[in-house]
Amino acid sequence: MPYKDPSLPRTHAKSAGHTRVAIGSVQFFRKLILTMLFIILPLSLVALVTLSILFVQMKADLQGQINQLQTEMNALMASHPGLDETAESFPDVALALTTDTSLGQANFQGSGVQHSTEIISLDSESTAGSDVDPIQEPLPLPAKTAYLTFDDGPSPRTTEILDVLDDYQVQATFFVTNPALEDYPEIARDLVARGHAIGLHSASHRYDEIYQSVDSFLADLAENATLIETVTGVEPSVLRFPGGSVNAYNESIAADLIDAVTAKGYAYFDWNCASGDAVSQSVATSKIVENVRQSRQGKNSLVILFHDSMGKKTTVQALPEVIEALQADGYAFAALTPDSVPVRFAKIP
Repeated sequence: MPYKDPSLPRTHAKSAGHTRVAIGSVQFFRKLILTMLFIILPLSLVALVTLSILFVQMKADLQGQINQLQTEMNALMASHPGLDETAESFPDVALALTTDTSLGQANFQGSGVQHSTEIISLDSESTAGSDVDPIQEPLPLPAKTAYLTFDDGPSPRTTEILDVLDDYQVQATFFVTNPALEDYPEIARDLVARGHAIGLHSASHRYDEIYQSVDSFLADLAENATLIETVTGVEPSVLRFPGGSVNAYNESIAADLIDAVTAKGYAYFDWNCASGDAVSQSVATSKIVENVRQSRQGKNSLVILFHDSMGKKTTVQALPEVIEALQADGYAFAALTPDSVPVRFAKIP
């Protein structure tokens, strides 16, 4: 028997517990495929989950932008300065005008207009050319009042807005949401302490959920009211519907919603002057100022729609010029209360 040195390594294939696989053999390709599956399959699953999350987030962001665009489109239609030319612009629309002289309001309604009219205050130009006895003093018209309103806050941007309002000694109204209140409760308390009004907007601000039914809207509103009172100690009494009292999401139940919130004692306010600050992520300061200038024409009671969410930097930048322009035009400023002249979309399905 030949001598074997025990210090030498054993060379047969099975000594290491492995079977050598020839490259190019069936067994080689089988192992290669299994290895690739173990690597690729988990990576594919991770990629699929990541893409799904991104898709959901993008869909939510897109829906939010659609909601804002819908709001601004309604606002721009509602605040069109040429209301006295509506019959010429829309010859197929028959307009009915009813006035309440005690409130100095005009309510335009037309079967062919989609949410584009609103209750507006009569101004001195409305009486031009009328047969008024020059000896008899005319009835006093309401003073020109501008209500600056901000939706979707509070946020750190709100604090910047509050500082501007303090500089001009102007009061405003903030319609708040629960997520923002939860993130910035101290800012909500600060705006109340500075003398501004805080109003209901929404707990979730998810149009497709809150407008499913009257009950779902009231449930959302109750959450919003509870949190506002918990955070600030104020029981809110004014309300702005997300997207306005009539919008693409609530058309079928708008009348019932209005009846329901009114029965609960809330005064709701739409707008008749749009800043346009939600049309895109960042609207030029000059455009915001011009939007207000254009849509304020012919209105004594002016409810202006702004937003104070975090991205609205140009809203803050435009605010001083907006305030100065309105002051130069004879407007005083106030916060909304249930007794304020109602500014509401007149076309309710």
